[in-house]
Amino acid sequence: MNPAPSTPSTPSNWDEDPLIRWLTEIDGIVPPFCVEMVLADGSRYSLHSITSQDEETGAAVVRIWDYRGLSDEEVDAVRDQVMALQDGARLLEPASLHPRLAWAAVRMRLPDIAHCIESYAPLWPERREQPRTPQRGIGFGRQ
Repeated sequence: MNPAPSTPSTPSNWDEDPLIRWLTEIDGIVPPFCVEMVLADGSRYSLHSITSQDEETGAAVVRIWDYRGLSDEEVDAVRDQVMALQDGARLLEPASLHPRLAWAAVRMRLPDIAHCIESYAPLWPERREQPRTPQRGIGFGRQ
């Protein structure tokens, strides 16, 4: 029997949710494959960026990397490009990584994200002038 899924946070406790706090602190574009969002319903998306959010309702517009038009071999080729990436400006134009790579917008509730899987690449995690304060449980879902 599968364990019960974690209960998504509500907008009223958004400030206390380390996963949502971590996601909303991400600035700019996340390289493909570096942050995979897993929703409570099991859907999985590769985070591109968060373009807007409403803390009151928990709603957000999240851009994702859209691999739907790519074959498995093409997805592997994009992964190889990301691992060799030295210039983050190439992320501004997905076609620079693959002619059919694109992003899509998902309108969703951030509290519906069950957990994130963070992978590392040359340009991720992004370098910051001041390190973040470590947060217990960041990147591993809700406790």
